[in-house]
Amino acid sequence: MSPRALALALGAALAAAWLLTADQDVIGQVEPSLALAPPGEGAVLGRDPLGRPIAARLLRAVHAFTAPGLGAAALSGGLGLALGGAAGWWGGARGAAAGWASDVLGAVPGVVWALLLALVLGPGPASMGLALGLATAPALADGVRHRVGALRRAGFVEASLGHGISAGRVLGVHLLVGACGGLLLRHLVTVFAACVGLETTLAYLDDLGTQEPEPSWGNLIARIGPHPEAHPVSRAAAPIALWAALAALDALADRIPDRGADR
Repeated sequence: MSPRALALALGAALAAAWLLTADQDVIGQVEPSLALAPPGEGAVLGRDPLGRPIAARLLRAVHAFTAPGLGAAALSGGLGLALGGAAGWWGGARGAAAGWASDVLGAVPGVVWALLLALVLGPGPASMGLALGLATAPALADGVRHRVGALRRAGFVEASLGHGISAGRVLGVHLLVGACGGLLLRHLVTVFAACVGLETTLAYLDDLGTQEPEPSWGNLIARIGPHPEAHPVSRAAAPIALWAALAALDALADRIPDRGADR
């Protein structure tokens, strides 16, 4: 499958999950008498310990990571391009300052960023997306810095500048978009995948992630997993959804061509 087809399929799947559950009440469907009921009519994946349909909550859980994932990818991509582009293009004091800022961000692990921002802003999707965006930007900045620095004196760059094309246009269009476009797209997909994993992990741990009664694949795993009497389909639903999402995102990242690496 081509990268474009795979990206469209993933986008369609996320949009469908979002739209199908946007107006559903997946919180108030509590029916204790149906707790851990096996798959059947009205609940194709069975029910959780409170009697809520797992399928509806599994789809609604997409809401928990989509917005912070997109936000983290946008922040990481923008910040990484800006810092890496400045460091690679300018050199000297300005380039060193951009490189130093990237190194400072990268010195703090993502989990620490998540903890710090959760304490300041409170746990939630905004602090998680911000933490992930800040933590992953240096990886992109480093790649962009090396690529822009290697191409700074390339013939096509010198020719463009010699023909009166502004430095900002050369840097933005020819280098950041043209030479680093594939690198950027791969990074954005990787950051979104990281957000899926981080959100699920934090929700599983319960304190910093999505809190009940809002659904998350993490709290679905945490609530259903400890019940050996639950139906195997009910127990496997959230782990399989997580595996499928991460595998698809990883496959998409691997298929994105990086033509700038050949320049």
